[in-house]
Amino acid sequence: MKVRKSIWVVLVGAAFGAVGCAGGRDVEVSGKVVAAEGVSVGEMLIIDFIDTLPEGSGGETPPKTRRMLHLGEFKETVSLEADQVELWGLDDRNGDGYCNAGEAWGRVPSAPVVNDRAEGITLTLLAQPCPPLDE
Repeated sequence: MKVRKSIWVVLVGAAFGAVGCAGGRDVEVSGKVVAAEGVSVGEMLIIDFIDTLPEGSGGETPPKTRRMLHLGEFKETVSLEADQVELWGLDDRNGDGYCNAGEAWGRVPSAPVVNDRAEGITLTLLAQPCPPLDE
């Protein structure tokens, strides 16, 4: 049974260029994607970079999505309004853009932005049940 995560649904919007927002600034986000010990991943990794706007601030900004072919370092420039960025990663083995049973995923809920940079982030993919829809 597939479990869909609301953030993965937003990927469609990102695919059509709906990234960032009018009031944002460019922020360089860098770090690495790793897998937990004993977890193997395929060749279709997805990272979502999410602006962590406060609740009630007028809506969500679609994430910027990056696809990677293997674990390792990343550097991406994203448009953010907030002073923090959230990252979600998925080993999307079947390529459907959703978290399915057996696909490793991970989250960095809050990485600080200092001088328009968020550096040294480690996103660890874990073998764990998919997140609930409302997380």
